[in-house]
Amino acid sequence: MFQIKNMNNKNLFFLLIFFFLFFVQPVFAQSDSLLNLINDLSENETYLDDLLLDLSENPVNINTATRSDLLEIPLITNEMADSIVILRQRLGRFKSKRQIRKIITAEVYGLIKEFITISEKHKSKIKITQRNSLRLERINEIESEQYLGSILNNYSRIKYQHSPELSFGFIAQKDPDESNYIDHLNFAAQYKKAKWNLIAGDYYLQFGQGLSHSNPYGNQKSIYLSAVFREATIVARPNLTSSESTGKYGLFGRYHLNDKTDLFSFYSKSGRDVKQEHNSITGFKYDGLHRNSREIESKDLIHEKSFGAGLNYSFNNSIKIGALYSQYAFDKTIQNNFAVLGAKKRRQIFAFEGNGFNQLAFSYNWKVENVKFSGEFSQANKGGPGWVQSAFYTKEKFRAGVKYWRLAKDFLSADGRAFDDSNPFPQGVTGYFAALQFKIIESISFGAFKLYEQQLWRSYFEPMPTEKNEWLGQLDWKNKTISTTIRYRDKQAESFEEVKNIYTRLEQNQKFIRLELKYSPTKIVKLKTRWEHTFIENSKERGTLFYQDFEYKFFEDIQFNTRFTFFNTTSFDSRLYEYERDLPGSFSNIALFNNGLKSYLLVKWKMNNNFSFWIKGRYVTKYETSLRGEINQAISRDLRMQAVVSF
Repeated sequence: MFQIKNMNNKNLFFLLIFFFLFFVQPVFAQSDSLLNLINDLSENETYLDDLLLDLSENPVNINTATRSDLLEIPLITNEMADSIVILRQRLGRFKSKRQIRKIITAEVYGLIKEFITISEKHKSKIKITQRNSLRLERINEIESEQYLGSILNNYSRIKYQHSPELSFGFIAQKDPDESNYIDHLNFAAQYKKAKWNLIAGDYYLQFGQGLSHSNPYGNQKSIYLSAVFREATIVARPNLTSSESTGKYGLFGRYHLNDKTDLFSFYSKSGRDVKQEHNSITGFKYDGLHRNSREIESKDLIHEKSFGAGLNYSFNNSIKIGALYSQYAFDKTIQNNFAVLGAKKRRQIFAFEGNGFNQLAFSYNWKVENVKFSGEFSQANKGGPGWVQSAFYTKEKFRAGVKYWRLAKDFLSADGRAFDDSNPFPQGVTGYFAALQFKIIESISFGAFKLYEQQLWRSYFEPMPTEKNEWLGQLDWKNKTISTTIRYRDKQAESFEEVKNIYTRLEQNQKFIRLELKYSPTKIVKLKTRWEHTFIENSKERGTLFYQDFEYKFFEDIQFNTRFTFFNTTSFDSRLYEYERDLPGSFSNIALFNNGLKSYLLVKWKMNNNFSFWIKGRYVTKYETSLRGEINQAISRDLRMQAVVSF
């Protein structure tokens, strides 16, 4: 299974196996965190990392929170928010957080309890977060001065809570290889009362199902269905995230007119990075990287001005609708045409061209007993329509849902996202996501989903429209002493190869098998073991991964988490991912391929209520075989640190 290339690694491998077989005597199970649960299938960053960092620092007070405040908590639905408000009105106030456990379910409560509070005591006014990461191996682009900056990643965040209603925030970030330490700079101020939510500075909007306005990373697939089938609503948050070239800069206002009606409007003027061909602007660039002169020249080269207004209206507790009108104007014209691009235009025939457009979107939620219907329709004045429809059925031990979407080839949305796609300006795609979860018996549950997606037009890289299929089945067994997961995943994707103007369809079918065990010998020790194997049919591509994760809490104030991962794959095509714990607000899920070992150590030290410190070191070593049969070793090391000071 693994080819351990030297004796030290081999000894370490057998030591881990011995530890696993001899030492472990489970006593009780520990459920995964919300981040681990939802990010497990994500190969890229999601909005949750920054959102949960903010919520952990500023938990929502369920004794004073409005319905809109409650909906900012992941997994809290419209129905749950309404039930919390009704129960609070009946009781007067909550004396314990656990009083809402029954109405939001024990499972959801266990995942979000650290993000809520009943305390009216005002905590620290100022919180400063400083995060740095350093890649110890220099890269060729820096050695040759192709990249102008250093390999240091710098993140600085200051948040000032003047009162429970008024807060200010600031973030500055430099990516590795960039030279400007304030390359990414955001500021936001927020004022929230029972009837008002006002934001000035950087923010982002979420409306409906995300077709017109979405969070920076969109709605991703997950085996946890409540995260996928959340009802359509309007949410605005200060954008103190590390996501660059997304979001808005300006003003947002929301007014709670009465129990049935919310009114909102926004104005924004933001700089956008661009793509250029022959000194003409042909599109937008969203990676936020400014490492060399060409990337720096593209920064904020075009300015987007947008404004809009809308409302949410509730006919009763079962029917809610929303409407939003948005207008976009650019100070330079996007020239995505044959005159500028030539033959390249055929690759992006329906991409946006011009200097602005108007967009209208409608959303709805309708609850009929145990079934919730949600949807959104959106269309711009220059393109075709896009719509999303979902239905979600819930009972105590059974959940099932289906989501369908179709975006026309020329659909236009600057801030929207298609399902399971974090790219802005989505278009030309249709698909569905169907899933279910149920308990076989009290300790055994089963979940599965099927994702199908078809492109309606060729992509930049593929000469013909393609489709992909994915399905996943997962069996979980839990009792007081142990938790086990068995997962099977099947991914099918197609591509086309062109030879002398003849297109040949190529299909790739990749399968994944995972076994995972979670256990805890004592109340201060948590362990997790995973084995995963993948293979591509009709191919020599194979890959296997094994890791042992160990978390230990020395004292109340010091704890550490370490993991040793062994991996062996044929090539990058059979790569494997394993989401790992990181510094608060960070995402880490690197691709593992070839043959090697990855290990990391994460230590948290909470000196007192005003100072916390995290440090993480990661070491990856890979062995690659050259065409001559020589074995070459490649080492990658990085060090990450974060300090949080509050006063």
